[in-house]
Amino acid sequence: MVTIRDIAKRSNVAPGTVSMVLNGRGRLSAETRSRVEAVIAEMGYRPKSAGRPRRASTHAPTSIAVVYAQRVACGGVLSQLSQAWIAGIREVAIASQCHLSLIGGFKDASQDEMFRHSLDSGNIDGVILIGITAEDGQAYLTQSLDRNIPAVVMNRTPVHAEFSYVAMDNFGSGKQVADFLVRLGHRKIAMIHLDSSDRYANDRQAGAEAGLAAHDLAVLCTERLSANPTSAELYAACASVAKSGATAVYITAGDGPAAQCIDTFQSMGLQIPVDLTIIGWDDIGPRSQSGLLPSSVGYDKAAMGREAAQMLLDLMKRENEVRSRGLVLPTRVVEHDTSAVVKPVKMQQESCNG
Repeated sequence: MVTIRDIAKRSNVAPGTVSMVLNGRGRLSAETRSRVEAVIAEMGYRPKSAGRPRRASTHAPTSIAVVYAQRVACGGVLSQLSQAWIAGIREVAIASQCHLSLIGGFKDASQDEMFRHSLDSGNIDGVILIGITAEDGQAYLTQSLDRNIPAVVMNRTPVHAEFSYVAMDNFGSGKQVADFLVRLGHRKIAMIHLDSSDRYANDRQAGAEAGLAAHDLAVLCTERLSANPTSAELYAACASVAKSGATAVYITAGDGPAAQCIDTFQSMGLQIPVDLTIIGWDDIGPRSQSGLLPSSVGYDKAAMGREAAQMLLDLMKRENEVRSRGLVLPTRVVEHDTSAVVKPVKMQQESCNG
């Protein structure tokens, strides 16, 4: 059976490009679109949606599958952030009398097989993907679109118009952090950045750099952390920031690493926030061991879930229209315990190696 991936391989394009051609969407060159269409005709591809089984009863409730990455769960328990997102999704589902299924996918073979079976049997009418990366969730996205089943991705934006999404303004949030710190009098601003190929992490960094540039400033020091940093990695990053003479540090990796950094800086003898202002991301805590709640970038998390669910329901009603839609939610800097007006320091600064 010919699949979208077969078409993509023969056409030398990404699976998402094939989906755009099939759905008549996206900004593609005439040459690319013609080449893909020729391969589709040559291979006799027929979208699975054409033979997709329909529910026997027109009164059967609409069914939405929420598929979340294993990395947003710990020991099988969803993170606080994911729970907030899903609470918003559930609110819309209940109001619309939709059936909601949660699937922990991407790296669980049994869950992956259950998802594919549900798609093929017609038991899923729409899909919301949470916490996916371009690598781990692409198969789920492609499988849904291949069967003409609407899908909405949360917290990941497309390069062109490959899929519908609801995301936060990661780039804009970086500019907000820069403006906020400058208003507090900070000029020596460091960054501890999540070392990731995901665009959202890089957008947060790029936004902060652009925001500082607007004030004729540059990031004093950039250190990188892995997704699950060791204590040695945290200490090295914090030590480098402390050595640079920074008075503030923006931690794009999130509030968990921010809380760990607070403890690490305090172990070095720094007073937070008197000696160093710390800004995290997500505004969900946790607190540091000393009880400090990181100042952070926040947004309406339940609203993100509600918007994703509402967008999906709307897409499900418009089968013959363009399937790609996008929404970016605003962010804000939320002050808690780790931000303060800059403290004058008489010492020579050294730049760290990022």
